[in-house]
Amino acid sequence: MKEGFLELLKSSEKMHIYNKVITNGAVFKKGAYEEILKVGVDFILFSLNSIGPEIHNRYKGVEGLHQTITEAIKYIKSKNRKIKIGVLFIITKDNFKELDAFASWIYSIGVDSIDFQPIRDNFWPSFKKEFPISASTTNPLWQIADLNELDRQIDLLLEKKKRGFPIEPTIQELKEIKVFFRNPGAISHTHHCTIGFRNLIILPNGDVQLCQYFPVIGNISKDNLKKIWFSNEARLQRLEMLKCEKPCLAACVRQYSFYDKVRSFLIRLR
Repeated sequence: MKEGFLELLKSSEKMHIYNKVITNGAVFKKGAYEEILKVGVDFILFSLNSIGPEIHNRYKGVEGLHQTITEAIKYIKSKNRKIKIGVLFIITKDNFKELDAFASWIYSIGVDSIDFQPIRDNFWPSFKKEFPISASTTNPLWQIADLNELDRQIDLLLEKKKRGFPIEPTIQELKEIKVFFRNPGAISHTHHCTIGFRNLIILPNGDVQLCQYFPVIGNISKDNLKKIWFSNEARLQRLEMLKCEKPCLAACVRQYSFYDKVRSFLIRLR
């Protein structure tokens, strides 16, 4: 989607930056993975929401996208095993019954990381709340009828994680998914959110945020990025973030255990 994207990757590769590409996979229809293989990306994260094509293609609005992604995963792994591949599965009322089966299947085709997140509120200003897959609790996709089956599926994922499957959510996060689909506001906050100390978002218009839920703290077309990062406004916002109690299950605020940190580090080395 970004003109000059491959040139950006090449430049960051020369600077020895760890490159992680997050994609819905649509560009891979054009054979872009051949170019990406030449550049040498470190990690590719695909959005994939079902074992079969019907649900996934309907959500994305791109016919044949499910097959494109699965073929790309297999091809890239066959050509360069140093490139790590992950998938992100968004849990909805349509696909929650296949969590365990999805983890088994996607692991069998060679992925290094399997992430699960519940569908949740859209946060970008450009999104409209009435958009079909907005994640508000009034949206049909959030409303899972058989919560006992959801619990069973989550328990199966917990067993897989304990057996060494590369499932990214922590044990606590997996358990909180059960709570989230009953009452998002009931999620317990057992830690202070430190996202403001390690996260930086630059929007297309140059606005800078530390978190999607907090106001803009500057714009790179007007101020130096280092000045924005160390500004008093940023400092005050970080203090507010430490007290934040929003029912957030975003991966960016994940509090990894020591075991998970070691496993993630070893995946990079393989």
